[in-house]
Amino acid sequence: MEAVTLITGVWMSAMLDYPGFRDWKLFQIDSILNAGDPVPDISESHPAKFAFPSHIERQLDVITALFGLARTWQALTDTQFYFRRYPFNDLPVSLEAHLQYICEAYHTQVYEFRERLKILITAINKAISRNTVDGKIVKCFDEDFNYEIRIRHFITHHASFKDPIIERIDFEGMFSRSINSIKGDREWREVQRRTYRKASKLWAHRAELGSEKARLYLNAAARLVIKNCRFLSEPPKFTLS
Repeated sequence: MEAVTLITGVWMSAMLDYPGFRDWKLFQIDSILNAGDPVPDISESHPAKFAFPSHIERQLDVITALFGLARTWQALTDTQFYFRRYPFNDLPVSLEAHLQYICEAYHTQVYEFRERLKILITAINKAISRNTVDGKIVKCFDEDFNYEIRIRHFITHHASFKDPIIERIDFEGMFSRSINSIKGDREWREVQRRTYRKASKLWAHRAELGSEKARLYLNAAARLVIKNCRFLSEPPKFTLS
């Protein structure tokens, strides 16, 4: 994230000098902060999109795409911490459901990162008016995250995410609620919690490793921007008609 901010910070700061943009941005922020309660629909609270010249719009699309990729990486990174906490004691969210939802979120963030990467490549090529950047980086990503992408496809088009350890937690939960259980309900609840702690620790580690791998692609994407988008080496040039 720091590298992305460093690359784009000077250029984005200079954008505030574009005639009218600073006032528009302040008005946008004021519209958000003073939207009232309840907050109105986003289309009602935001002023119309600011119109830049076409070449500035294309350059801005690169910056926006790079920031979007960085934010998605952060969301992917955050999932490891969701695995490490179960904040729903005494609430009707089961251990197995919590684990399932976070697993689905992790796989979805991996896929979203892939799509943001494709958007960035398209934006770079449009900004420099030639197809210099190909899709090799996406193909490498697909190879490194083949399992996660296949799982995301499955949970989107077929069924909710399940794996043997989540199903085990589900069964142990059912046994803890059964009056005919051989073990007492308290004993089964403790067995279930031990299984859950083991599973959540395992998945937190997987998410951490996934984040580390994705960070390599974020850095590679930033290098692609630096290499191909020479406009970032100097403040944007404003030619007004």
